[in-house]
Amino acid sequence: MRKINQKGYKYYVLHVDEKGMSHIETGWEYREDANDFAGEREALPGHSYKILTKRFLKSIGIDPENNDSWTKFTLYKPNTKITMPTLGKTTPAGRAKKRITKYKAQANRQIRKNNAKVLKNLNKKVSKAIDLATKQAKASAKRKPAKAKTTKRKTSKARARTTRRTKK
Repeated sequence: MRKINQKGYKYYVLHVDEKGMSHIETGWEYREDANDFAGEREALPGHSYKILTKRFLKSIGIDPENNDSWTKFTLYKPNTKITMPTLGKTTPAGRAKKRITKYKAQANRQIRKNNAKVLKNLNKKVSKAIDLATKQAKASAKRKPAKAKTTKRKTSKARARTTRRTKK
């Protein structure tokens, strides 16, 4: 059996069984070795393995080099408290589901409201454009048609005169 706390170890494997009880199984120098160890045992149903670093253990008050501090390990305790809903009350999952449906309904309502505003504004703009076009059509119908300007055709002599002037 490997010793858990050697001086060179930086990574520790935490084993959590199906009952929620946990203990640190071994220590390793390299993360890959710890991952391999945990990966070999991960196939057990209901068991899980986590890799903890030396720095993390020190941050929660466990000195990996001191055996006395290992008894303080209370990070992963089993949760034996079961909350059962009383009559007329929903479970936490049920309350969360209600909350989600409530927010979803509010979001849908807001979307419909925004869409209605956009359509209303669009209808106003379209009706204004139609009104403006009809006003312009009525105004142009009231105006007298402009007389067509008649231009005199230039004779060949006049054409010749203008070309002579431009050539000089």
